[in-house]
Amino acid sequence: MSLNGKYSLGIILTFVLLAASMLYSIPLINLFFNYKTLTTDLFFYNRLSLWLVLVLVLIYNFFIENRSFFVWEEKKHSPLFYLGAIMSLYFICLFGGAFLNAIIIFLTQEKASERLLELKNLFKNNYFLIIFTCLTAGVIEELLMRAYIQPRIEKIYN
Repeated sequence: MSLNGKYSLGIILTFVLLAASMLYSIPLINLFFNYKTLTTDLFFYNRLSLWLVLVLVLIYNFFIENRSFFVWEEKKHSPLFYLGAIMSLYFICLFGGAFLNAIIIFLTQEKASERLLELKNLFKNNYFLIIFTCLTAGVIEELLMRAYIQPRIEKIYN
């Protein structure tokens, strides 16, 4: 199989594993532990399933693709470029978030969802779960989407 074929298969594998993890990890965990409601243990194991997806993608990368996980080439920029990029991203998020929030407030009547209240009770005074969830979200998203999928799509189409 060509390198582009391996990249394509890896991208598809990543999306399939992520979808399966998000859709089926809680029912699968319930087969073993038989939780009746969403508990901190169940939520923790659900987040662990995302780390398992990352491990499986890393195994595919090193044994099937036989390439470095980080495919892109580094570009050298001046420190002023990085400072400007950080400042512009900050202001885009600040004004964009305020603008979107204003639109949402004027166009909808916001109600707190039951799931959000359930998660609030789940995270209450559980600092380990809060930190673990935040780290999982950041690390998994950055490594799978920005470090794995995005550069491979660029390599396929360039």
